[in-house]
Amino acid sequence: MVKRKRYTWFFILVVLAVFYISFMYMERTEISDIDILLVVGIDKVDNEYRVSGLYNKNGGVDKASDGAKIIEGRGRSFYEAYNDLEQKNLKNVSIAHTTFYIFGEGAAREGMSQCLDFIEREQTVKTNALIYLYEGESVNELMKKSVKQKNQLNEDLNGISQKQMDQLKVVDNTVNEVTEFLERDNYNIFIPYLTMDDDQIYINGYGVIKDDELVTFLDRNNSITLDFIRNRVRTYPIYLENQVGLQITDSQVSSNVKIVNGAIKVIMNVLFESDVKEVTSTDHVFESYYMNQLEKQQNQYMKDQIENLIDVAKEYQLDITNSSEKIRNTYINDWETISSHWNKYFSNIIYDYRIESQTGQSYVLGS
Repeated sequence: MVKRKRYTWFFILVVLAVFYISFMYMERTEISDIDILLVVGIDKVDNEYRVSGLYNKNGGVDKASDGAKIIEGRGRSFYEAYNDLEQKNLKNVSIAHTTFYIFGEGAAREGMSQCLDFIEREQTVKTNALIYLYEGESVNELMKKSVKQKNQLNEDLNGISQKQMDQLKVVDNTVNEVTEFLERDNYNIFIPYLTMDDDQIYINGYGVIKDDELVTFLDRNNSITLDFIRNRVRTYPIYLENQVGLQITDSQVSSNVKIVNGAIKVIMNVLFESDVKEVTSTDHVFESYYMNQLEKQQNQYMKDQIENLIDVAKEYQLDITNSSEKIRNTYINDWETISSHWNKYFSNIIYDYRIESQTGQSYVLGS
């Protein structure tokens, strides 16, 4: 009886070992037959799409020990360009593990939904893959430059995305969320854009997608202010002219939207707390009278930043406070009429806001 049990366990172990070895062999065979695209770049030049794929020469998704390679394809649509890319490559390619999609300015201005339609239909695609825009010559040139300099673009993007998640409370530039946002009417999408400066690549702000087209790039100050009023920032730097630097450590911005005399009125309440981070003058900043003065100055500073953003929003008719969604939920019966005249309503938008703050001590003066 004991021997029979031993034979049974031995037989089970043999079967498991065979299955494991077969699976590992099939897995190695499958991976070795496919080039896994880690980064996909999308450009549009002269009415032609150019799709560029970056993959490791030694295969897999880990850091490339043998370097990276770029393959590109061209066509009248993303689908046609991708098929051209696949046809030219020695092996089959896959976007199943693609972590980053970068849209060049030309492709983003033409419309993102037609490209994302193909990507989203791919059943194995990572829906949490991140989408970025690129402010520069072309994504293809960016990728070629990174390979020439033997930089790991996908590793740089991993670092950039991690920093983005550390600095913001909400990160929604994923394939799944961007495609969902594109389906909404009267909705602006803010997608981080990358800039190359002295061989350093970094996020420099937001590109604004309106009606499926890139309309403008917001600069860094307007972008972080946008995140501030959307309650996304963890911290916000304040630079005063009296050689004092502060940092907002806690903030809350609430906004209500009403229609008053045929115009949209946005009422914002801005509350925040800050710490003194730098003092390069000899002023006694922690005296109560001086702290009161700092609070007035930082309120004015934030007022100026918000007004700068509002000026840009009015110029491009950007919905920076998600007013359309709030009006849709508040004026349910009137929404159909309002939405059909949305541009008229939005051109007369009025912003009214109140700013309150307090400053704490986190800077210790030397003796």
